[in-house]
Amino acid sequence: MCLTCLENVLLLKPNCPFCRTPVSADFTPTLDKDKQKEVRAKQAAKFKEKMKEISLMRQQCDRITLVYGNTHQFVNTMGSHNHHAWTAFVKLADSKMVSTKFIKKVIFKLHPTFRNPERETRGPVFEVSCVGWGIFRIPIIIHWQDWLEKEPTRLDHFLSFDGNGEHHSATIKFNKPLFKPVEQDWENDDEI
Repeated sequence: MCLTCLENVLLLKPNCPFCRTPVSADFTPTLDKDKQKEVRAKQAAKFKEKMKEISLMRQQCDRITLVYGNTHQFVNTMGSHNHHAWTAFVKLADSKMVSTKFIKKVIFKLHPTFRNPERETRGPVFEVSCVGWGIFRIPIIIHWQDWLEKEPTRLDHFLSFDGNGEHHSATIKFNKPLFKPVEQDWENDDEI
């Protein structure tokens, strides 16, 4: 399956598109470069056409999709009521994009009972991990890089202890294209 298509499917529903098995919120699909080389060797003209299509699509792109939420794992902590290990996160839906190119920092506002309830992260991974016992709303404030000329974006996530956690997506629109035109030698390129 095409990596871009798989990422889009997982945004709609976090399940394998073939067997429907749930996929954990922190799963990041990766590119099988050997398979890509095989496809390019068998379908050179179509591969080159697809690469140009993706490049043109990115040049016109004025929005990005974020995935945010939390992972969850039940842990046995003897003598404590804190039985839930969780990680709240924000990441770009497109795993090929470098998040710090767009995101300067992310602030997670935890419940006031936490020591240091306002947690600031500056990447390359934007997440905060804790162990606790209760669920609560987590305001997430995303500060964009200066070149984007965009005010911070606020998202709200309600912490989930169901299964492996829960995640959502949000599409953020900008007032400018996010990618510069790229002249590329598609015959030698090995990444879509």
